[in-house]
Amino acid sequence: MTLAVVGLVGAVRGYLKAANYAAYTLVMTPLVTVLSGLGHPVSSSLLRERLVDTVIGCLISLLIGYFVWRRVRWTE
Repeated sequence: MTLAVVGLVGAVRGYLKAANYAAYTLVMTPLVTVLSGLGHPVSSSLLRERLVDTVIGCLISLLIGYFVWRRVRWTE
């Protein structure tokens, strides 16, 4: 079952990246978690770490993106 899910998500991720980057990141986080825990049980601490890392990455990209777009609007 895990192999089927990983294969399906792996196949769809390329299309998601081109269509909607937010959907792509939502798919990649569980995929990386499953792949990093392959052969080992996935613990709640690993899931918590991945969630915190994802939130930090989102905040960084939102803040940097906001400042870049804000600066572009000022120069127009």
